[in-house]
Amino acid sequence: MRLLDTTNCQFVEADPRNVDYAILSHTWDRGGEQTFQELRRIQEGYASKIDGSIVSGRSTADGDYSPTQLEVIARVHTIWKNPNLSAKIRDACATARKEGFRLIWIDSCCIDKTSSSELSEAINSMYAWYAGAQVCYAYLVDVAVQDDHRAESSRFRESVWFTRGWTLQELLAPFEVTILSQDWRVIGSKRGLVDVIEQITGISSEALLHETPLGEFSVAQRLSWASHRRTTRAEDRAYSLLGIFDINIPTLYGEGERAFRRLQEAIMQRIPDQSLLAWGSIYEDSPSEEDWRHLEFACLENQLDRSILAPSPIGFAEAGSVSAVSHKVVCDFLRQSDLPVPEYTSTPHGIRTQLPMMPLSLFLPPNVTYPPGSGEWYLAILGCESTTRPGNLLGSVYHVPLSDSGVDVLCCGMAHISPAPELGGDWPNLFPLPPATIEKCHELIKPMVVYITHPDHALADWALQAALQRPPRGTIHLILTQKTRRALRARGYAAKLRGPDGDHPTTHWLRLAGDDHVVAIEYRHSLKQEELLIDGHVTVSRPGVPPSLPDEVFGKRVVWSDGPPWTSLLSQQVNVLVSEVRARTVKLGLNFVWQSYFAMEVDILDYDHMYTGTAPAGGAQDVI
Repeated sequence: MRLLDTTNCQFVEADPRNVDYAILSHTWDRGGEQTFQELRRIQEGYASKIDGSIVSGRSTADGDYSPTQLEVIARVHTIWKNPNLSAKIRDACATARKEGFRLIWIDSCCIDKTSSSELSEAINSMYAWYAGAQVCYAYLVDVAVQDDHRAESSRFRESVWFTRGWTLQELLAPFEVTILSQDWRVIGSKRGLVDVIEQITGISSEALLHETPLGEFSVAQRLSWASHRRTTRAEDRAYSLLGIFDINIPTLYGEGERAFRRLQEAIMQRIPDQSLLAWGSIYEDSPSEEDWRHLEFACLENQLDRSILAPSPIGFAEAGSVSAVSHKVVCDFLRQSDLPVPEYTSTPHGIRTQLPMMPLSLFLPPNVTYPPGSGEWYLAILGCESTTRPGNLLGSVYHVPLSDSGVDVLCCGMAHISPAPELGGDWPNLFPLPPATIEKCHELIKPMVVYITHPDHALADWALQAALQRPPRGTIHLILTQKTRRALRARGYAAKLRGPDGDHPTTHWLRLAGDDHVVAIEYRHSLKQEELLIDGHVTVSRPGVPPSLPDEVFGKRVVWSDGPPWTSLLSQQVNVLVSEVRARTVKLGLNFVWQSYFAMEVDILDYDHMYTGTAPAGGAQDVI
């Protein structure tokens, strides 16, 4: 470990297990920090001899220096007067020296970041280095010492130091943290301000004060602590969490968000905790059949994040209340003593595992709708629960797409609820499962071998994420994929798409010809200040038959609106009459595929109620 001697600002190589040292936690200046190479160039102009006791081992009692003695030694060295020396390095050394520390570690200058091997070693060792320090100085550059730090809107509560990814482990790992103001004066300590820090960070005081080991907090809880923290590089969102999970993985700058995927895969192999899968939004209202009778449920695929692993820590923003339970608790809850212990095996098809699953239709009310061609929908029962509903295991909404490969790939899903629940969001993917629900569905809960898909092509994923943030270029293009055309052909419909022309530059027409009727959909779009509005008009006609049905004369209207960052899939459905006694459900969607390009998702199904003289109502709330 390379440290700085606080008396002469020279580097010292030492075994951190054998020396006392202070360590600095700070946020990097926007203009950059003084690097290892820059400091080396300054040091070269100053000769200094280091006390061998510091290099070879811990100082003896007789060899210890008092703060006064360290100050005397420091005055001899003129390096401190060098105008090119970073003020932060100078002040950090002075602070440590005044408290009797001859050695300090500062990440910005003590790591040679031009060496990939040294950088990787430092990143994988950093949690241990912070944990081994006698004191960590947390330097808050945006907080004045005289402020009321406990006030609701204090600068302390809003300090950028609490929002950065790397400072999470720097807060957790050291036993003693001294918090310093912008002028390097003491604000307080982690222990003295623990109640305020707990409110700011959402981290339990038991974790902050080392009263409970980090391993006793669920994976989801630990990831929730990082959910709103930012890093300059996408990879560091994962690398800054390695020590919190006692994980070591190679650092590969350039892999982007895949670093977080690799971290999760490493967690899977090391920590038997299924709360890793409990990311997203939890349904907080009471899952009662009586309450649900008046609600509308629509299941949707997560088009961008098909994998059941979270794309980034922000997915765990609502997971602070999720705690893990043992495999035995799951077996007892499901009354399945032979339930296999979860294992995760890497294969060319993805990560193979086995989860207890139940058909989603057994849990949600009968009026739930599903996207066309989305396959079978399930609720996977996870080995975790929400502390707001103890004793209720969490079920996660997944679907298994139709496939000819014989491999069941598990993909993310969610359920839109209308009207929105009083508690929580209206797009939950996690549902607490009361014992009564498990009892009712007991016979149909079975372990199922499924695969967690590998991430998509890295470049394509990166480019798509960037495209989601950009406004359209010029006009909007609607496309009909070959997959959708084949699916419509299997339903008995020939599809023909016509794009905009000179007289109608913002209109697309889709004609779906069946045996005895034609469904026509006209899409008109407008773009105002980056907000896209698409107005769809669905009509039915019967060749050779004069218009007489309501949907032949008036049609049905659907409306989509969106803007950057774009929603991956916009979904609607309408019910239309195709004869005096037959109705069809027309499911329509717009799937964002690239900047200015949307794929049309279309399916036509038999409506499950015969026409009795009243036109069936539209199935989506935006239908007019």
